[in-house]
Amino acid sequence: MVVSMCNDVIIRIAKGGEIQDFKKFLFKTYCLDLGWHDPAKFPKGIFTDEYDEVSVFLVVYSGHQLISGVRLVADSEKGFPHEHVSMVSFTNMGNANIDPKIRNAVKTADRSKIMEITRCIAETKARRVYMNDLMKAMYWFGVSNSIEIYFMVADVKTFLLCHKLGFPVMPVGIPFFCEGSWTIPAIMLVADMIPKNDIRQYFLDKSNLVGKWGK
Repeated sequence: MVVSMCNDVIIRIAKGGEIQDFKKFLFKTYCLDLGWHDPAKFPKGIFTDEYDEVSVFLVVYSGHQLISGVRLVADSEKGFPHEHVSMVSFTNMGNANIDPKIRNAVKTADRSKIMEITRCIAETKARRVYMNDLMKAMYWFGVSNSIEIYFMVADVKTFLLCHKLGFPVMPVGIPFFCEGSWTIPAIMLVADMIPKNDIRQYFLDKSNLVGKWGK
């Protein structure tokens, strides 16, 4: 079994200093460990951009140690971060040659019911283990806040890992090179995120979700 499920693992919506800690974690991972971004562009050691102000940060802690997290970006006048660069059009997706269930869901959903998954990271050696926790966090945030669809531009390793773990990440565009790695535009329906394998019980157990999750 690859679920963390340790007694000291907690999942929460980041607030205040926890958001800054996550941005420092991003800087270490993206700039120093993976080399995907130039650290000189972030002289304070905080990985940030203009979408942070319309985002929610979900974080996973083991005791007092931050071990993984994800940023969910809401729609705004700027659109979604990778909507244009990925050449994905939500307006025209109703006519796209993609999975019919995804096509119909996007066609009928209001953009306020869609968020983009970005900055989905974990400690490198534990990426597989904590992906389950991140998916659990995103599922319960979506359910609690009437989010129906997650859009993402996932690096290939993350995309394949999600499939291996049984999460319904469906491609909706052509792979392209973005921010240091090859990526795949994809969509995941919140209603389909509950796994059918041996982590289902853990996924539905809300006991390690800390704080208020709904509006």
